[in-house]
Formats: sequence, structure tokens, C-alpha cells
Amino acid sequence: MITLNTVYNLKMREEVNIVNVLAYTALSLVVIYILMGNFFLIFSRTTWVWGLLLMGVVVYAIIKVNHKLIYDIFPSSLKVIPNRQTDRTLEEFIIMAIPRLYYYTIIALFLVAAHRLSAALINMFKTTREKLEVDIARLEAEKRAQEMELRALGGHFNPHFQYNELNGIEDELLALMGEQGKPLGRRIQSLADILKYNAENVLENRAIVVIEKELGLLDLYLNARDNGRTDLKQPVLQIIGESAGEKIVAMTLIYLAENAYTHGRFDTEPLTIIIDFKDDYFSVCFRNQIGRKNTNQSASGGGLAVVRRRLELAFDDRYALDTRVDGDFFEVTLTIHQML
Repeated sequence: MITLNTVYNLKMREEVNIVNVLAYTALSLVVIYILMGNFFLIFSRTTWVWGLLLMGVVVYAIIKVNHKLIYDIFPSSLKVIPNRQTDRTLEEFIIMAIPRLYYYTIIALFLVAAHRLSAALINMFKTTREKLEVDIARLEAEKRAQEMELRALGGHFNPHFQYNELNGIEDELLALMGEQGKPLGRRIQSLADILKYNAENVLENRAIVVIEKELGLLDLYLNARDNGRTDLKQPVLQIIGESAGEKIVAMTLIYLAENAYTHGRFDTEPLTIIIDFKDDYFSVCFRNQIGRKNTNQSASGGGLAVVRRRLELAFDDRYALDTRVDGDFFEVTLTIHQML
């Protein structure tokens, strides 16, 4: 705009010099930007009333200030106004300025419209991009979920199939071995029941169960484990108090018992389990003699780490799982505080 205005005036009006043209052009730009600011107020949903109220004040201020600049300040400061130019009164200047003000208003409206249109386009592109990013993330999540489902289905083993097959193996074992196969058959039956119980909990999304179910399963496991072997001490289960629907993570007692059997020895000392029920918590202590190959039963931390993580997810800070070595014995103590 400055370039066009400068070239036009220098070509068409011989008495006008470059300084004069630049001064008037800068003044025109200031007027246009002031009008743009007012139109932004008018076209805003929250400030349009203020914009309308200010319009008359803005127009009058523009005309008044321009009249002062052109006829009082510019001639004395820039020294570029020809001496033959006649001063005009404010009323005469208003009549003369109306066409230019209309011209400046059109330019200001055009620039405001262009700005709002470009802002709308930018917002539209931004919204479209964000929507595409959300859609892409959703599709990727769905793809990952499908892949996980496929892997889960690929590794799925029907619990009823396991249960029936193990029962079939038990029947064949008893048919082949008779009375001698009963202890092993009982252990196979115990394994089938445990697998079925765990699978049903997983399928029903039942991570926490009442402890009575776990106690029944633990009793089944202990009675079947090493059943009929006279060279091993039978486990001792002691329950202090009575359960009142206390909650525990499913399979916790079985995993702790299995950990003890895996790393302990029971030819001289039995596995001792003490369950103590209090008013607002209960504790479970597993104590076994450390096996010859496990002089420090902390080597079994892998299985206990899984138990600890499952308890942490279910009970947060309402549980404690402690281990200690007491001479030749290893102890695991679990305490779970119940919600009152």
C-alpha cells in the first residue's frame, strides 16, 4: 500500500515530495488499523456492544486528529506542505474526508474479513488434524486390542477341557495301578480343581475372592500334595479365630504353598501354616525348612514378586508381605487390612 500510494502521488502530483507522501501514507495506515480494531470489537460476540458505542467516538477522533496533524503539525515539522495550500476548517475537512473515510472503511473491513477467514481456516485445519490424530490413535488402539485378543485366544485353553482331561488321566491311572495310584490320582484331581477354579476367576474377571474359597482350595491342595508318602511330614494348618468374609486375591494361598513346597524340605519338619483372624485384618504365615539346594530361600523371590504385585494392585497400601530367614527356616507372612 505504501509503495502504490507513493508511486501514484509522485507521478500525478509534481508539488508532492517523497517525505510528504510517506507521512500521509503512514497516517492512512494508522487510520485503517484503528478502524480494524473497532470492527474486531463489533464482530466479537462478547464486545460488539462496546464496538458499536465506540464507532462514533473513533470516527470523530480520527477526523479531529488528522485535521490537527495535516494543518498544524505536518506543515511546521516536516516543512513539506506548499505555501499556497489553504487551511481548511474542521467542517470543511469533514466533508472532504468522508470519501477517504469510506475508502479506509472498505479496506479495514476487507482486512478484518480476511483475518477472520484465515483464522477460521487455520482452526478448521487444526480441528481436522486433531480429529485425524484421534482417529489414528483410536485405530492403533483397536489394532493393538485385536492383536492382544488374538494372542489371548491363541493361548486360551478351555478350563473344562483341562478338567475333563485330567479326570480322564486319573481314571486311567487308577485302572492301571489300582490302590497304588490313588495318591497320585488325588493329586491330579486336586490340580484339575485348582485349574478350573483359577480359570473361572479369570473368565469372570474376579481378582478378589472371600478367603473361605481360598481356604477350601488350600485344604484340597495340602491333602493331595505328597499324599501317601510316609517319608515326608504332612503339612500343619492352624486357624486362629473365625473368618467373616475377609477378602484376598485369588490363588494367593496356593501360590504361597507352592512356593514353600518348591524350595523347602519336609523330611524332618512339616510345612506350618498359621492363619490368624482379627477384627479388622488377618495374617497368614507360611513356615518351612529350607531345602538343601536353597540355603537362602530368597532365591524364590520371582514367584513372591508376582504375588506381591497382585496384592499391590488389589489392596494398594492395605497389605504387607514380609519374608525372613530364621536359622534353617524360611517364613512368609502376609497381612491384609480389611475395609471397615
